[in-house]
Amino acid sequence: MRYPKRIDCSIQEAIFEVRFASELSEELVVGICLTKLRPFIDKIDQLPTVQIPKEIREREPELAYASTHRITLKGISRQSILIGPKVVVFSHTQPYDGWNQWSASIKQAMDMLLEESYLFDRIERIGLRYINLFPFSILDKINVEISYVGQPIADQFASTRLEFVDQNRVTSINIVHNGMITLNGKTPTSGSVIDIDSIVQLAMDHEEFKSQYHVVLEESHEHEKRAFFSLLSENFLAQLHPEYN
Repeated sequence: MRYPKRIDCSIQEAIFEVRFASELSEELVVGICLTKLRPFIDKIDQLPTVQIPKEIREREPELAYASTHRITLKGISRQSILIGPKVVVFSHTQPYDGWNQWSASIKQAMDMLLEESYLFDRIERIGLRYINLFPFSILDKINVEISYVGQPIADQFASTRLEFVDQNRVTSINIVHNGMITLNGKTPTSGSVIDIDSIVQLAMDHEEFKSQYHVVLEESHEHEKRAFFSLLSENFLAQLHPEYN
């Protein structure tokens, strides 16, 4: 299948996450990250998780990889970097600049962090996630069928999650049809969501990740595109004014 290079953009947020282990203290990890990223920083905000004791965060799975600080980038308020003792997260909210520009920003920042050979002892996983919002019902426009007691769902609210495993990659697809959607703290809006998270479990040391992460990142993006465009019917894709090379 040939994928378009551009469509009428539905992306509300794109997220790239790197989870890691470090022998350094939490304070040193966060401090080094903030120091290395100083050329990009417009503003630093502490997140509420910084107030939660370390013992509780390590005990609760949903907090173990929580971010503690948010960096707003200079001149690009819709791009931010979130830092935690075990995680680095790159976030891009709408309007989306496109993969070439955003991935260049990611690589520039990651290259600076990876200059410190003692910062990351082990990279555990990476994830690339895209959240797409459509201001209309979506089930009649995608290649997924949901029915209840044999009757198709049309104007009713529906939410479903699909998960596919291929070797060390897990692809999670969440579809919300005809719901009230709240994203990034904005006012709830009626619509549908396609939320795709492509996760790769890794066991790389610092040097191995430094030499390979560009490839892994690009592979994740290609996988993400394939998953997204495979969901769209041909008629729906045509309505999004696709542009091809």
